[in-house]
Amino acid sequence: MRIELPPISVAERTPLVESLLAVIDLQQQRLQQLQETVQQLRDEIALLKGQKPRPTIAPSRLEAPPPAPRPADAKRPGSDKRAERLQPNGQRSLLVAADHQHFAELFRDCSEEVDVSG
Repeated sequence: MRIELPPISVAERTPLVESLLAVIDLQQQRLQQLQETVQQLRDEIALLKGQKPRPTIAPSRLEAPPPAPRPADAKRPGSDKRAERLQPNGQRSLLVAADHQHFAELFRDCSEEVDVSG
């Protein structure tokens, strides 16, 4: 937790004020180090008791700037990753290769595409 100090004008920045600001900064840094040490010790105690340590939670992304907009002609992410094709009637099709003679005999009257309802 960092304390934001109000802006101090150049006229008010006396040597005493500068030294006090330096002391405040050092104290804030030391406080941060001590808070991290306390959390590490709490996690270690929890592990010794057989409990889980406190999870690390990522900061909220709501305050982050929004991502850059996509160009108008760009496709949506993942649109090229479709493993199957959809036919115009909405049914899926599966390509069957006749590598073995047994399969060739079974499908000799069929075309290379076999509709699979699913």
